[in-house]
Amino acid sequence: MDQIVIFCAKYLFAATILVLFVVWVRATRRNKVEIALASLLAGAVAYILIKVANGAYYDPRPFVTQHINPLVPIGADNGFPSEHTVFTMTLSSVIYLYNRRLGVTALIITAAVGISRVLAHVHSPIDVVVGVVIGAVAGVAGYAIASKLVGRFKE
Repeated sequence: MDQIVIFCAKYLFAATILVLFVVWVRATRRNKVEIALASLLAGAVAYILIKVANGAYYDPRPFVTQHINPLVPIGADNGFPSEHTVFTMTLSSVIYLYNRRLGVTALIITAAVGISRVLAHVHSPIDVVVGVVIGAVAGVAGYAIASKLVGRFKE
């Protein structure tokens, strides 16, 4: 079981990149530009929100407070928010807004990543929940901005 948790906690986030690539390949030419732009803008928004949240709140990683070994090697720094969860949720939000079916798949990946980060003792549940919120906000913001920008060019 630990090996599954370790895999999900360390590597599963990369599956959202693959799902995003599939959505991008299937998209129309105009949507390809919009998806790429939305992803980049969402990433920028996520980065800013992570920095703000990280500076506003300190949550020591569970392995530090519980005096146990984490399943994934990581520094004993601020675990708030879970950057892996933010990353997967940001991409999952963008994916969902362009392709609902694959978006649901990406959201399941996000849930697996977040849960595994908690089970690996590197994040507390609040780190993951806030990561989901930040990722959703960033994904929707990236989508909204990209839609407006691309919409201006096609008119």
